[in-house]
Amino acid sequence: MKLFKRAEFLIAISLMMGACSQKPTESPTEVVQKIYSAPNPFRNEKLDSALFSKDLYQLITKSKETEQKSRETIRMSKAPTDKPLLIEGEVFASLYEGYTGFKVLTTEVVKDTALLSVEFTNQSYKQVWTDKVRLIAVAGSWKLDNVIYSKASSQPDLQKLLRAFVAAGQQEQLNSTIN
Repeated sequence: MKLFKRAEFLIAISLMMGACSQKPTESPTEVVQKIYSAPNPFRNEKLDSALFSKDLYQLITKSKETEQKSRETIRMSKAPTDKPLLIEGEVFASLYEGYTGFKVLTTEVVKDTALLSVEFTNQSYKQVWTDKVRLIAVAGSWKLDNVIYSKASSQPDLQKLLRAFVAAGQQEQLNSTIN
């Protein structure tokens, strides 16, 4: 009986270790294709949350909540026609006006992190640029974790931009309670 329980224990441990070191089923490029195939991913309500790291998805969610709170705060203020805080423009690429096309140029994978160079184009503005897109492997899936901008921006990357936006919303809420 003891031998049987020990065998069960060893099998359970090997299964858990196998699950932890599980290789992602989709490539980093396939995940990037899914995210960027829909224009303006931040505004895409049908975008699969499973494609994002926990940290990035929380920041996206908090940013959308911040927009909603700002609209409510402005509507209830003495100046209801003021503009609320909004995420404007494309934040998943460094050109504010967004992209009309993209292609993955290179993929560098080191352990559980993939860094992809993604070339974006905006035909209307005749712009071509390359941003770095970082994905991390989590429980057998690649997840978008950050976008490092190549063009001049108020922030160097997507996560810092969203954090700054959420902080501005918190300050707005604080100021509204003081006034």
